[in-house]
Amino acid sequence: FEQLCINYANEHLQNHYNSVVFARDLLEYQREGISMDHIDPPDNQPCLDLLSSRERMGLFTLLDDQSRAQGGSDQKFLDSVRERHYQKRREHPHLVLPRIQQHSNNLTFTVRHYAADVEYSVAGFLSTNMDPLAGTLQRLVRASTCPFVAALLPEPEDPSATKGKRIRTVSGFFRDSMAELMETINATNPFWIRCIKPHHAKRRRMFHGGEVMTQLRSAGVLETVKIRKCGYPWQLPHSPFWTRFRVLLDGPTHAGEP
Repeated sequence: FEQLCINYANEHLQNHYNSVVFARDLLEYQREGISMDHIDPPDNQPCLDLLSSRERMGLFTLLDDQSRAQGGSDQKFLDSVRERHYQKRREHPHLVLPRIQQHSNNLTFTVRHYAADVEYSVAGFLSTNMDPLAGTLQRLVRASTCPFVAALLPEPEDPSATKGKRIRTVSGFFRDSMAELMETINATNPFWIRCIKPHHAKRRRMFHGGEVMTQLRSAGVLETVKIRKCGYPWQLPHSPFWTRFRVLLDGPTHAGEP
């Protein structure tokens, strides 16, 4: 469950990267009159919808329903995922489920993320999703003398005030926090730094080409290079370009200069 939340956050950040970088490049190519018919920028929005869409009953929504239902279980959650997103002739392209449940403990499904396919086991999903942050921990953090630490968690809700309300799940809290983060990021002018590990052996002077290419591909760098190659990948500001190449012009370059 925790890994699914982490990968959901990664999908959001990759979607932001795709929408900003690729959309910006395509808009620039359109202004420059470059044909874009052969350019198909990647889009991971369908994967995000599979995970979190409330209208389309994404995985987190189905999990919340089972967590709040009487008699809900991990198996019933997986069955609801299969019924909603993996019926014959309408299988979701970003979801893979076992065709035949050979064993009762085969509680797995695979999500085709932007970076790679990841298999998840739903064992313990419901219990983890219904593990809300204890009010005692919230009060302890809020009582800190450090203003930064005290502001990390909200005030705990009054149990009497929450009686009869829908229980807030871990996935619901995480999705709301992610929405606030993306709202903040979308209001900024972002820059990206890609950290690439040359190998996993923890030794110096080593370089594993396959591992590096996998990281570049999963981070969207190769797609960025591919789209940049379709246009003018090397772009100079007007002033340095003018200074360097004006000697190639015939006639006066500007007023007062032969």
